[in-house]
This record gives sequence, structure tokens and C-alpha cells, in this order.
Amino acid sequence: SITGVALLQRLKPKNNSHPSKALTTDSRLTAHIDPTRQSYGRLSKCMQLSYFSSTATARANVGRPLQSNRVQSLNGLWQFRLFTALQSAWDYITSTTDNRAELSDIIVPGNWQLQVSGDSPIYTNIKYSIPVDPPNVPDMNPTGYYHKKITITSNDRKNSDFILSFGAVDSFFHLWINRVYVGFSKDSRLSADFNITDFIQQTTDPNQSVSDVIIEVIVLRFSDGHYLEDQDMFNLSGIFRDVFVYFVPKHEVTISDFNWHFRVDKKSYDAQ
Repeated sequence: SITGVALLQRLKPKNNSHPSKALTTDSRLTAHIDPTRQSYGRLSKCMQLSYFSSTATARANVGRPLQSNRVQSLNGLWQFRLFTALQSAWDYITSTTDNRAELSDIIVPGNWQLQVSGDSPIYTNIKYSIPVDPPNVPDMNPTGYYHKKITITSNDRKNSDFILSFGAVDSFFHLWINRVYVGFSKDSRLSADFNITDFIQQTTDPNQSVSDVIIEVIVLRFSDGHYLEDQDMFNLSGIFRDVFVYFVPKHEVTISDFNWHFRVDKKSYDAQ
């Protein structure tokens, strides 16, 4: 038998405190080489879902999640700049000077090694592409800065949660919304969802149906996870799967609110 337990807290980060207050700058700058930290501010993991307003529209769009009227795709042109190290990118994003004129265009989803100059794909079979010193990685670590300004439209902003979903990012990234730090994520082959509702309402009027949102992402090529992901393949970096915002009405129970726990007896004969 299977015992299901409803968890109505998925739309809240694992961390109870606000990410920008709970993490120091030093801990953020070393999070990519800290094996005890896999994420901060990220929602609990679940399968990547798309939400539709009715059963009929969901059935009519099987395999086409971005067709939902509760989903806003962010695929396409972003602005980008490549740095040689994390510290340089960090200084850039936290600067009060507006340097957006220095950015170029990049396509998301995609890998920056295939779109801009300054970094190249690396192929290795059994050797690591960096000096073996886990969990450390070189200080000269190619780092991409992504910038996108979007307009979120919702007829009921006050009663909706806004979830920003990254299908996959290689290999580690930090996220800012409207210049406010949100959190970070590893696990480069898994999706990462962030509830950005509070970050939008901090800087915009929640009574308005339209909100301009600035998304900024710093992506590192190498992190401690690289030691687990260095396989017989080309090593490429960037936001390489779909990015979208989906809207979930507050207090609405969805399939992502449920979790199943399996209990196996000591002889591994029976499970519940």
C-alpha cells in the first residue's frame, strides 16, 4: 500500500528566513564549492509541472506545457556578458553603475560556448577538465551574467503566486529579482523553481495587473558538482533548458503539494 501525505508548503522556500538576510556575501561567494549547500531560496524539488486552468485545456495541450495560459515563456533573447571569474561578475551585478550597454544578445535556452567568444567547449573522457582538488575549483572560472526585463501580466496578482522555473542550468547559478538577491541552485540536470512573488511586490504595486520585472542570473561553469558531472561528454555551460514563469492561485492545492513516503520493513519484504 502507498501512504500519501499532503504537503501544502511547497511554494515556500526550504529556508524560513528571507534569503537576502540569511546569507552573508562571503557564504554566497563560496556556495558553489560548499558540498553542504545544494540550494538556497529554491522550492522543494518535484517533477517539472505545467498548470492549466481546466482539465479540458490540459488534455488539449499534452506535451505542450508552454501553451498554458498560466505560463509565460521567457525563452528567446536575453542580454549577456562573459566574465573570467565569479568575483568580477559579482562586482558587476552589485555595482550601482548601470553598465547594460556592455551586454550582448544571447539565446536562451542555449550554451554560451556556442554563441559568444571567450570560452570553448571541453571534451574529456576519463580525465577531469580542471585540476583535481575537490570541492575546490579554479578561481579563473568562466562566469556568465544573464539579464532580462519582462512584463508579468495577471488579472489577479494579489491572489497568485509567481514561480520562476529554470529547466536546467550548468553548473551553478545565483538569482536576483529587481536587484534583490533571491538564492542559488546546483544540480545542473534538474529544474530549479523559485517563488518570486514577494520580490515582485517589494518593488511594485500588487494592485496593478502588470509588473515590470528584472531578472539577473550569474552562472558558473565549474562548481563542486563538476566532480560528479564530469563524464564522457562535451562540457558546456549556461541556461540550456526552458525558462518560464507560472502562476498558481494562492491556497489552491495542486499535485505538487503531495508527497509519497515509502516505509520498508527490516527484511525488505513489505513496503508501505
